Amino acid sequence: MNFDLSEEQRLLSDSLRRFVADRYDPDQRRRGVRDPRGFSQDVWSTFAELGWLGAPLPESVGGYGGGAIELMLTMEALGRGLVVEPFVANVVLGAGLLAHVGGKSAEDLCARMIAGETQLALAFAEPQARFDIEDVATRAVREGDAWVIDGRKSMVLNARAADVLIVVCRTSGADRDQNGLSLFIVEARTAGVSVRPYHNHDGASSGDVHFARVRVGADALLGRLDEAAPALAEAIDRAAIAECAAAVGAMEWLVENTIAYLKTRVQFGKPLASFQVLQHRLVDMFVTLEEMRSLTIAAALALQGGAETERGKAVSAARVHLGSAGRALAEDAIQMHGGIGMTDEFPVGHYYKRILAAGTLFGDHDHHLGRLGALMAAD
Repeated sequence: MNFDLSEEQRLLSDSLRRFVADRYDPDQRRRGVRDPRGFSQDVWSTFAELGWLGAPLPESVGGYGGGAIELMLTMEALGRGLVVEPFVANVVLGAGLLAHVGGKSAEDLCARMIAGETQLALAFAEPQARFDIEDVATRAVREGDAWVIDGRKSMVLNARAADVLIVVCRTSGADRDQNGLSLFIVEARTAGVSVRPYHNHDGASSGDVHFARVRVGADALLGRLDEAAPALAEAIDRAAIAECAAAVGAMEWLVENTIAYLKTRVQFGKPLASFQVLQHRLVDMFVTLEEMRSLTIAAALALQGGAETERGKAVSAARVHLGSAGRALAEDAIQMHGGIGMTDEFPVGHYYKRILAAGTLFGDHDHHLGRLGALMAAD
């Protein structure tokens, strides 16, 4: 199999990495976190102008025809820079799901998002669900020509800045049935919608969203009634691997900067990098990074053309490794930096938090270990 990148893929990766290295320093990140929207609108506009918001999206919705590999390259660069702008919420979850479902309203929303004009958020998780995307208690009930939505969603990425919410609702069946899930487009300022915003521990903006008899028109239904589960499952798997790719970028930064630090830090008259025990730990960190990169590539390829079962195995295998070895790598980096690695002013701790967040969003280690075991047993 050919793993070489195309010329377009190399250009995308290089341009993103240059942007992160030259224009996205810790001060820029802090300004984004403190912004009332949870990110910098100027940075987001730059993403739109350079075409990065459409790079991994199909041409059918105004994208540039990229796929899972383009997504992986983009997220690696964003993870390396600890970028807080809501790429996953808008491009991976929002537009990715819209592109899968299709339709005129979905295409229009995608086009506006790619142009940087509209912010999207997917409201799917619920407090009781514990990573079970089919555990949905939020209900949409038909009343005449309209739908009325009641329920609560938790950990909605980009909730505070979203102009449009894509809401997963139960339209039939019991709370944990696979069938009976539908998608609705809800304007964030619709009467009855309330948001409690907060920051995740890595600085990303999220929020809980409450729907109290939110009334939307019949045209708010996205795709087919009661048949949203397969599209939702694919979107969540895609987001899970996007977070793995972001973790690869963060892990790459930690390995490179830990090596540089040990070369300059002197103890007992010698650079720390000359001590064999630390060299062994650096080798372990490098091996963990390359294992994580390989598993992420395998999952991205499975997303691009694999069957549902094979996709699930590849995604969960990468997530299991991230939740164990990825965390261990970040902890080693902090330990080898000593006391300074624990300070908020030094970036190492922020990379640790980013890797932890990447390993928890869209299913933690235990969830994906159970899923992988169930898929393997079913073969």
